[in-house]
Amino acid sequence: MKKKEFSSVYKTVLLVALCAICGFVLSLINALTAPKIAENAIASVKSTLEKIWSGATFSDVSSQYLAKDKTGLITGVYEAKDKGLAFTLKVKGYNADGFTFIVGFNNDGTVAGYSAIEENETKGKGSKAFDSDYVEKMKKLTSKDSVELISGATVTTAGVSDGFNAAKAVFNEAKGIRYDPNAKPKEAEKPKVKALKDSDFSSNEAKCTKKSKGVYACEAKGFEGVSKATITLEGNKVKNVVVDSFGDTEGVGDKATEATELKKYEAATMDSTIDATSGATLSSNALKAMVYKALQEASK
Repeated sequence: MKKKEFSSVYKTVLLVALCAICGFVLSLINALTAPKIAENAIASVKSTLEKIWSGATFSDVSSQYLAKDKTGLITGVYEAKDKGLAFTLKVKGYNADGFTFIVGFNNDGTVAGYSAIEENETKGKGSKAFDSDYVEKMKKLTSKDSVELISGATVTTAGVSDGFNAAKAVFNEAKGIRYDPNAKPKEAEKPKVKALKDSDFSSNEAKCTKKSKGVYACEAKGFEGVSKATITLEGNKVKNVVVDSFGDTEGVGDKATEATELKKYEAATMDSTIDATSGATLSSNALKAMVYKALQEASK
């Protein structure tokens, strides 16, 4: 009996000792590898961080701040020693995969830098959100300001606005900066609307075929695809527009095809000016191009 008891105690002591040794080894491995893991995490964005704060010392402080993000848009937070904080963000864009960008705030709240990390927004449209002119506008902002939207790139810049707001909320809380969390993004400056006859629809490549008297089957390119519509005319005026198929992004460009928006075209002539649907400018242009083409065909 004593031998068994001794054996049981011995095994318990041995198990405790082994656990202690394993714990020590794991902590040692963690101490050795943790700096390397942190270094690798920063390495993926270091070149971008260097463009914001050249020569600064950076550290990954994501674990300190991510829990404060109520939006889920912030993917990483990096500190430039004695300079400020940078945020990487993943947001929705016109492209289905969305895009990622970085924004850095100096400790005083001024924007130190802003640029895309990975984006595939449409060239000449959504990509305007990362052109040099827009980058310079962003760099003039502070953590109290709102982002300015771009006409023709509203969806992309709205994504930038969402990400910027998420970053500034966490930054301002960390720095004790007061701001208006309900401030809206600055509306995109609307281009002057021209009469149909004075507009350039060449990029829409609109085509219309006469089906019967005053009725035309038309198609035109929009943001990323071809939409089709039946245009009915009464003399030199539009009677109605019926969209047969929509080729652009559902939930975004199709706002231009809603009944209230299509009523804009009723009684339109070549001299008419028709406002584009907010957030669906390019899809609206496709519809206007079809109306223009139908009126043009009717005048022959």
